Amino acid sequence: MPDTMTKQKKLQLQQPIQMQRQEEVRQEQLAQPLQQELQQQAAPPLVQHMEVNAQIDAPAPPLQQKESYSERKKREQLENARQKAAEQQELVRQREEAVHAQQPMEVRAQIKAEQELLAARLKAVALEEEAGLKEVEGGTPIQEMEVRHRAQAERARVAGEYARSLPLGSAQRKKAMAVKEKQELKANKLRRKLKVARMPEGEEKKREQATLTRHGHYDRLKKIFRKDNPLSHEDATWTLSTGQKLVNVGRAFFGGTKPMYIFEDRDSPILRDGQVVGYKQYLFKEATNCIGMYKPEGALVTEAAAALQDKICGPYSIPAYAAVKDGKVLGSFQEKIETIGGEQQVDLFSWQTNPKDNIPADMKKEILREHTLDWLLCNFDTKGENFLHRTDNHLCSFDKEASFSKLKDEGAQHMSTEYKPHANDTLYNTLFTQFAQGNVTLDLSASLEQVTKVERMEREEYLGLFSKMLDQKYGPAGPDNTARAEVEEAMWQRKDGLREEYRAFYTELIRRRRAALGEAGKADDCGGFVDAQGTFRFSDEQEGA
Repeated sequence: MPDTMTKQKKLQLQQPIQMQRQEEVRQEQLAQPLQQELQQQAAPPLVQHMEVNAQIDAPAPPLQQKESYSERKKREQLENARQKAAEQQELVRQREEAVHAQQPMEVRAQIKAEQELLAARLKAVALEEEAGLKEVEGGTPIQEMEVRHRAQAERARVAGEYARSLPLGSAQRKKAMAVKEKQELKANKLRRKLKVARMPEGEEKKREQATLTRHGHYDRLKKIFRKDNPLSHEDATWTLSTGQKLVNVGRAFFGGTKPMYIFEDRDSPILRDGQVVGYKQYLFKEATNCIGMYKPEGALVTEAAAALQDKICGPYSIPAYAAVKDGKVLGSFQEKIETIGGEQQVDLFSWQTNPKDNIPADMKKEILREHTLDWLLCNFDTKGENFLHRTDNHLCSFDKEASFSKLKDEGAQHMSTEYKPHANDTLYNTLFTQFAQGNVTLDLSASLEQVTKVERMEREEYLGLFSKMLDQKYGPAGPDNTARAEVEEAMWQRKDGLREEYRAFYTELIRRRRAALGEAGKADDCGGFVDAQGTFRFSDEQEGA
């Protein structure tokens, strides 16, 4: 009986609900025609006459693949790393504001505040690097290298800011500058590796990889042999023989194996639109060899080579000065030349690995001009990367520290295209070889201008350019100093026999070129350079000159 009563009560409760649902269905049926009419009126003209219930094909929504456990874990780790990096950046911002807002304080308190700020910044860099590495996880090695390089470059930057915030001349500042330089060296190493990794496969990449390997070996040896240099730290000062006072503003990274630093002449501002945008700069190179052992001759020969370059190349030379203190050679200063790039300039480094006849005629003449200089200096280390494209659209060469090191070598006694005493070939060997093979044109007569300039120099004037270098290496000149006398005679013979050396060399190049052109079925274009016997003659030696 109780069960029957319960069922009846349930039915009584459900009846109003069922009646309400029936009424809702009836109202929807009554409203449907009106809704269809409104839809047709609102539809655009192209679909007004389409059936209301017509099916329109629409692109199927993309299938949502379920996130795997490992994917979810990776996403959560990346989000967490990004969050930590953002929180640390905010903390750095707050600390920076606090440090800047503080009134002038006692030196020790200031240093402590800057140290804490540096620690916060370095932690932010580390967290950002960690997040970046997680983001490129599973990507290419280049992507990982990019993340690591950005982080290391930022470490170097914040280390520099910290060092420069310390009191000038303090022991803490000098120590911090050394730390900053180590960070810069690491960043530069990563930069060079990244550059090589991005290069397309080929000879240029192989050459650059070999250079990196060789320089890495030298760097390891420098840690053993290199001694402290008083000019090789930021804030160091030096006064040139011209009276210009220079200040060290940091490490320079232009390739090469020897430590270099940038010095500025604060009394020679560079103006643009009336605003100071910088100062005249000089590059300081330590008086060492490639593994860091003391070598004073390199700095002295740099100064001497600059003097000879001024005689031969005039305004397209690079002023250089040796730095000597208390009788010890510290290094050399060379004026930093402003350069330009762009499509109009030929990258001579790349050109050497893939030579074509695309060097402008004026540039070829300037390469021949620099060849005369390097021949006289007995310098066989001038590669494509040792040339600068100046802002005045002229070319000049630099780095002459290897001069005279091969003076007694048999292969160095006469001009050729084969002699290569260093790891990389000279630009001149490549250029002259291409000319001899008929692939590149050259106006060989362009060398006459340099030859005549050299011929006007007397022995005392010429050898006097190298007196400091000879004094350092061989001692003072005198009747008993036969070693120096032999070297001076060899240097003089290169100068005195310059015209004849060019004649023999160019005659051989022309012979080879004519043979190559003949084999290729091309016309001979060398007639204007030679006499009836096929011997090269400069224009002032030809009939009627």
